[in-house]
Amino acid sequence: MGVPCGPRPRWAHTPKALILTVCLGVWIQQGSAQEVSFEVVDAILGDVVTLPAPAVADVFSYAWYRGALVVNLKSICTYFISPPKEVTGDEYTGRETCQPVGSLQIRGLLANYSGNYTIHVQPMRQNPVQGIRLLRVKEKARSPPISPSSSPGLSVGYIVDIVIGVLAVFIIVRIFRQSKGQSDVTCMTWPNTTDEASPLMCTERTTVC
Repeated sequence: MGVPCGPRPRWAHTPKALILTVCLGVWIQQGSAQEVSFEVVDAILGDVVTLPAPAVADVFSYAWYRGALVVNLKSICTYFISPPKEVTGDEYTGRETCQPVGSLQIRGLLANYSGNYTIHVQPMRQNPVQGIRLLRVKEKARSPPISPSSSPGLSVGYIVDIVIGVLAVFIIVRIFRQSKGQSDVTCMTWPNTTDEASPLMCTERTTVC
């Protein structure tokens, strides 16, 4: 009598051909790429950014994916060189454009656009080339507030100093002019009088230089 066995796992009911196909697909996706390049791209919220493609000769197509893996459900767009044609995928939002040189242009960046983007370049006669671009969307730096002391214009204290200085100059000039003046006093006695005590009629003439 043999030892009873427990229930078979779910994957055991899966056809072997399907398991082999999945494993082969993963191996092709991860191992067939000739090289994988990585680059960080910084951008400002609301701006337009261009994610560059690897430099490859004789390209058949450029395909962009959202995330760090080449998965059809994460496809943004694919550009075929000949004849020129752009095909959009499930992750296309209307802001992305696959350009003929292979770069991905995104307009009107949002905060949730930050993350990894993968490009899969398929040459004519060589193995595929992949590249991962880490997009970091940042808010625009705000200018520091201007304090009243640093605002343009003249302060109240500065204006008061100017007024006091102008008044001081005016007073000094007035005093100087008065000190330079000359006074001539002319006195004469009343006519037909010989009394020394008779009143004098005096006139004063001031000449200002």
